[in-house]
Amino acid sequence: KVSRIEKLPVDLRSIMDGLSSLLLPSQAPQFSPH
Repeated sequence: KVSRIEKLPVDLRSIMDGLSSLLLPSQAPQFSPH
């Protein structure tokens, strides 16, 4: 169960990254923390 809690933040970031890349592929690199 602990593993799920740790995966939650990762899933959220991955989802946000995916949405941002799909909605704004040109501005995606600007939103990414990298």
